[in-house]
Amino acid sequence: MNMGESLPATDQNIEECIMYLSGEGNYIFGDEVSIDQYDYAIVKSLGKQLSSNSPFTQKQSYIGLRIVKKYSSLLARTGFDPETILDKQTFKWPFRTIDRTKSLYIDGEQIVLKSPFIADIVNKVKKRKTPSYYKGIYQAESKEWAFDYNEPNVEFMVIKGIEYPRKSKQSNEEEILLSEETKGLAREEILLLQKKIRQDLNPIYIITFDFGNKSSKGSRELLEESVHYSSMATAAYSAIEKGWEFMSANVIQGSGSVTHYYYMKRNKK
Repeated sequence: MNMGESLPATDQNIEECIMYLSGEGNYIFGDEVSIDQYDYAIVKSLGKQLSSNSPFTQKQSYIGLRIVKKYSSLLARTGFDPETILDKQTFKWPFRTIDRTKSLYIDGEQIVLKSPFIADIVNKVKKRKTPSYYKGIYQAESKEWAFDYNEPNVEFMVIKGIEYPRKSKQSNEEEILLSEETKGLAREEILLLQKKIRQDLNPIYIITFDFGNKSSKGSRELLEESVHYSSMATAAYSAIEKGWEFMSANVIQGSGSVTHYYYMKRNKK
């Protein structure tokens, strides 16, 4: 590009200005442009993006305008018309819309994950390289990760709730506290259970979570909170908040109680 030589109208836009400043696109073999070191990384990143025909997002367009304004004198000396470009906010392409869909679903024999860029999620997915049945396959067109639908990638849990009909507070307390389900409870859990029994609730539930032999922070939280739950719906909702998905349920009628089983699953992180 010759100094002072006016550029064609098709090049008079924010994107061309950024590519010139970054030395990308049609300017890759041109002289290096001297810009502030604090701007170098973002200008270079935007230039590479634009040179691969990936438009600005709405948010990036504001950065582009700011950069063109800052270097308007330099751009004017090299054939751009930054004053008109900024006044009309002239862009080469429509803005790119980022798909912010968050979804996790089963598709045949695969668990499919879709999410906008969240560094923590991306890093966890990329670390799942070995063994082979942990590894995910990235589907560029749909921007989704697909994992094998197998036991190493899925957790299972059973929510068990024993429902006792309301009797006198004393008989309820004796029956429940002497049951098999309360033998493993800690002292503070027993005290909370006694308090719940003595409240005017109808019916009374003892709810437990069975994760098999596996334990995690989320599972421990559910176990600790279970003594506070007064219905199966409350227990299921708490599990769903922690990423569990309801699969099925069944109910067994006993002589003095009704036992509910909710079967849940969750894709492993």
